[in-house]
Amino acid sequence: MFDHVDLINTYVHVCNQALLQNKDRFPFKQILGAVREAEKGCVVEVNVCGASPSGSFVFSLDERGVLAGPHGDCLDCDCDRTWNVSKAYLEEVARHPQSFIQNPAKINWEWMYDV
Repeated sequence: MFDHVDLINTYVHVCNQALLQNKDRFPFKQILGAVREAEKGCVVEVNVCGASPSGSFVFSLDERGVLAGPHGDCLDCDCDRTWNVSKAYLEEVARHPQSFIQNPAKINWEWMYDV
């Protein structure tokens, strides 16, 4: 059983591995490159729905990849948007990380762009 902190850390690790391993593959190189440029400096509040206790985190993206921290570290919070993600989805990523790393299209990247 994973707690919400482990789930977020695993999701971020999977995202970063997928970015690293697919950085030169079409179409991921083009898509992720465009997103990185457009979203540079954006801060996203991430809420894990269905977790007890509930968890709120902050995601950002830079040249190193996805960065995550507790939302409490977001001083004078001015997040650009909020992404609500289900605990069940994060558990699926945690159970099958290689599947998501090998095929980044399976990863829910919604937090990266304004929907």
